[in-house]
Amino acid sequence: MKTKNLLTLITAIIFISQMTSAQITFQKTIGGSGNDYGTISRQTADNGYIICGTTGSFGAGLEDIYLVKTNVNGDTLWTKTYGGTNTEYGSSVQQTNDRGYIITGSTRSFSVGARDIYLLKTDSAGNLLWTKTFNAIGDDIGTFAQQTSDGGYVIAGSSQSSSLTNYDVDLIKTDANGDTLWTRTFSGSGYEDGNFVQQTNDGGYVITGTTASFGTGGYDFYIIKTNASGNILWAKSYGGTGDDYAYSIKQINDSGYVVTGATSSFGSGFFDAYLMRLNSTGAVAWTKVFGGTDYDDGVSAQQTSDNGFIMLGQAYSFGVGSDVYLIKTNAIGDTLWTRIFGGIGYEFGGSIQQTNDGGFFISAGEESFNSSREMYIIKTDVNGNSGCNQGSTGTIVSSPIMQVATAAFIVSGGFTINSPASIVANGGTVNSLCTSVGILDIEGSITTINVFPNPFSNELVIRGTKQKGMVIVVDVTGKEIIQQKGLDGDTKINTQNLSSGFYFLNYIEENNSAKFKLVKF
Repeated sequence: MKTKNLLTLITAIIFISQMTSAQITFQKTIGGSGNDYGTISRQTADNGYIICGTTGSFGAGLEDIYLVKTNVNGDTLWTKTYGGTNTEYGSSVQQTNDRGYIITGSTRSFSVGARDIYLLKTDSAGNLLWTKTFNAIGDDIGTFAQQTSDGGYVIAGSSQSSSLTNYDVDLIKTDANGDTLWTRTFSGSGYEDGNFVQQTNDGGYVITGTTASFGTGGYDFYIIKTNASGNILWAKSYGGTGDDYAYSIKQINDSGYVVTGATSSFGSGFFDAYLMRLNSTGAVAWTKVFGGTDYDDGVSAQQTSDNGFIMLGQAYSFGVGSDVYLIKTNAIGDTLWTRIFGGIGYEFGGSIQQTNDGGFFISAGEESFNSSREMYIIKTDVNGNSGCNQGSTGTIVSSPIMQVATAAFIVSGGFTINSPASIVANGGTVNSLCTSVGILDIEGSITTINVFPNPFSNELVIRGTKQKGMVIVVDVTGKEIIQQKGLDGDTKINTQNLSSGFYFLNYIEENNSAKFKLVKF
């Protein structure tokens, strides 16, 4: 009997793979007894994920850079910590052409000043190849690094290089060994920070962050566009009369840009999430503000395969405590759906990326599911469903008129480079909150329904059902096996009496429907 069931299951899985690729969803936490969180993540060449953050649970010092490699299911393959006897923070990671990784952050263990910019290169297994620190006069912080088309690296950050009071924007270009080719510091009369950099299609660079020197409010977004040598082509500030903070920028397929951040100048709450689309010269195409009546923000955004946009942030306006906040829009910024993820405690978003299967991978931090803060990773399907600890929101959307001004930055440069011997360790326990392999929406107009687990055994849960809804399960011959009326929230179906094999689940709600393929163990 077991052999027959196994053959039936294998046949069903082959049938699924022949029809289309299944989507994997999960939520997991990774960490230890201290505070750990994920700042940024990327899908890797093997379809798994690399997550970079900070750990207070493992390593040599008070806090260390934390690097976690998983497979496509979110299961940990290895973990590494990097640092010294003091404090290090991990800000970004990217897989490099040799399938290793480039990491940036800040270090106190190996710094000349309060903190130094910290750049680390590893092989594909996380083994350290080299490290570099970059020091100006005062405090120096690395926020983002990217491999460039020449095989070297570009780093964005902030430093007290021209003033020990205010911060300035740093742009550092290195060769493949991390040795400096040139540096640029962009400064005004007030505070500036550099949060994100990307090499652009023309070989130059685009940087975003926050400025108090230019614009109309206390703090404004700024965008600096440079040529390949780091010389300014244009620089602009964007904002209103309140405070506006920019956290990420990505070039999109028309050579323009999508920018995300937080605004107190516009919207309905204390702060709201902000999404802005620019053309290639920095002119505003449209702006959107999302949120509720409390604090909400956006920290990461990208263009999606349907030419719309996905934005990740944090929301206090919805749910309990604060939650990870996910918003999907069309090409002109109109909301298609929103999701929140988390428990009763404090959650916050780190980064978002669309994955090869059309879903989304999120790195974040959470304080709801464990006794301490832990790294929180979420994989959703194309509709933003992950299987547990999620909800939708009543997001309020507006389209404010952003005030744009020229930002006349003063350009200087100069860093001292060192190569410290970082201590490498490992550690981390994975807690799976929910996992679903193979939930696949075949067709239908309802995108808020989620079915899990899949493959299933003795019970199915259909999340998002309504009183007027109906659930129908049929086998591969089209024979109706189960029919059950929907209830508000979650509908549970006992599947103990079903044979192992392949099934279709149909959810019908008046004139709308959703259909899924399922496998019974």
